[in-house]
Amino acid sequence: MITHPSLRRFSKPRRAGDQTSGGRGKLLKTNSDLTRVELLIRETLQNSWDARRDDLRPTYGVRVRESDAKLKYLLLNNVFTDLPESLEGLRRNLTAAGSHVLEIFDRGTTGLDGPIRASVESAPGEPNNFNSFVFDIGTTKSTPGSGGTYGFGKTAAFEVSGAHAVVYWSVCIGADGDPEHRLIASVLHDPYAEGGARYTGAHWWGDPDDADVIPLTGSRADELGQALFQTPFDAGELGTSILIIDPVITVDSGQTDEASRRVAVRNSDLADRLTAQIERAVGIHAWPKVTPDSNGQAPMSVQVFSQDRDRELGLQIRERYSRFGDALMQVRDAQAPLATTTQTPRPSHIVREETFAIQLRPSRSQKQDDSEFFGGRADNVAGHVHLSLSLADPVPRSGLISPSNTLCLMRSQAELVVYYDEILPFDEPGLSWHAVFKPTPECDKHFASSEPSTHDAWTPNAAENEVATYVVSKSLAQIRRKARNFLEETRAINAKEERSVRRVATALRSFVPLGPESSEQDKVGAVTTPRSKSGAARRQPKVRAEVTASLPDIDGLGHTLSVLVSALENTNVQVRATLFARTPDGRMELLEDEARLSWNLGAESVSTAFEHSVPSNSSIELHVRTRTAVALEVVLDTLEQA
Repeated sequence: MITHPSLRRFSKPRRAGDQTSGGRGKLLKTNSDLTRVELLIRETLQNSWDARRDDLRPTYGVRVRESDAKLKYLLLNNVFTDLPESLEGLRRNLTAAGSHVLEIFDRGTTGLDGPIRASVESAPGEPNNFNSFVFDIGTTKSTPGSGGTYGFGKTAAFEVSGAHAVVYWSVCIGADGDPEHRLIASVLHDPYAEGGARYTGAHWWGDPDDADVIPLTGSRADELGQALFQTPFDAGELGTSILIIDPVITVDSGQTDEASRRVAVRNSDLADRLTAQIERAVGIHAWPKVTPDSNGQAPMSVQVFSQDRDRELGLQIRERYSRFGDALMQVRDAQAPLATTTQTPRPSHIVREETFAIQLRPSRSQKQDDSEFFGGRADNVAGHVHLSLSLADPVPRSGLISPSNTLCLMRSQAELVVYYDEILPFDEPGLSWHAVFKPTPECDKHFASSEPSTHDAWTPNAAENEVATYVVSKSLAQIRRKARNFLEETRAINAKEERSVRRVATALRSFVPLGPESSEQDKVGAVTTPRSKSGAARRQPKVRAEVTASLPDIDGLGHTLSVLVSALENTNVQVRATLFARTPDGRMELLEDEARLSWNLGAESVSTAFEHSVPSNSSIELHVRTRTAVALEVVLDTLEQA
């Protein structure tokens, strides 16, 4: 039986100029629309990205799990030891029935390296990540291209914890050049007084054998880390894991006070809600990290686990955010050092698209040199925006739902999603638009300086100097103007050609959820008996089959269609499906070796046949699979049988 060491508590005394830990949490809430969970995911994701190693593809992951008896025992007796009276609430958090933990981890990163004593300065050019992340609040990152600048985001983990308690376990390259395990716990709680002395409310639990507060290291940290965390470190693997104690979730309870709507995750239903919030936040902020680069590889692997089940989120993000991902790839191409016109076929769902360079022309009355505005660029380009109009995605029955009809503004090399801007209302049925803007690497610093501590807005007047204010304000104005013009041109084109948006959508979209309100000539999913050759008015057909709803498969290679078959008499109806692929060159019929059909008639399922006998006045499911993702049109012909 392994006997684990018990960590020693260090509580920070109150000194002149100290900031209390409770005040740190308030900094995250100022003027931010982000939820606590979203802020936590966004900040930890970006921290992992900033800590990536050049030679490896990093992994970012989240686990939601219930605390078992062993974990509770270790946390109470070996980690959060010697609790002062002010932290009696932590004891209740650790022992509560049904309590959960939230484990966030990264691998393929540098880990929390650098000095382990808060008072020790790192050597010039050497990292200081451990001190910066564990001990410091409000420190600024100076690394070019990093996402964070203020350092307050790390306190998001304490805000999600109902106990304001976390445990850090990291493997990094130590002072001797070998991988070193480091483990330390922390609580950022309210200030308090004890024994006539005042304390800030910040606590750490570290090595019991050192008079200073330092992490547990070496094999002891490795063994305790393995007992506390579910995601291990492989031999020689570097990275960081964070254990968030007793997470809380905001629920819609009808209360207006946010504090009254925050409840601890103590059952499977609340754990599922927490997982859903995590997945949504990961999708919103991680999609640039899973959008393939020029080599066709996703820059980062993203994982989410709930009660030991892999949610397979990476594939969902790539599919649901493919419109944003495609726009981002166009911006990346425009900003590549040797940007060339790509010959890659464009997705068939795109109706219109355009990439704009945001080019500024500072007034000659401004005394600054152009290099202060645009770095070494001679073209005065501050960034690029790609706008695309495409066929609207169907709303999935479950899983991720991505934003649409909006512009995503992000930082440059870090590709940190800052915020989404809807620009103006867009209500063209069957169509949606997506856009992405990134500053150039040379101008990224101006946008970074205009962000609040939560990195969720660009406020030109808050920038650090008048050059940054000019670049950010003029860029945003030009981006919005180009987006508005692009959308207004779309409306003008539709009006000029005198065709309905439904006609455009049904001609190109990859699903056909058409109902009986459509006219016969607009229907793609419902073809009835042939028209009269004489051109006389058509009578109501005796038999008909029509598509009433459609749902795409998650991989984009298939669709499940709801088909309604009706007839004036009770009889069997022979229904034949003809499939067409919509391409930029026109309509192309798919042959039987290019698609597969399955008619679902309850217990009976007939595959591969394009034609099948169906009872009249019934609704069936028709599943269509194609070799590749295509914009699909389904035409149904009917023939009455005796």
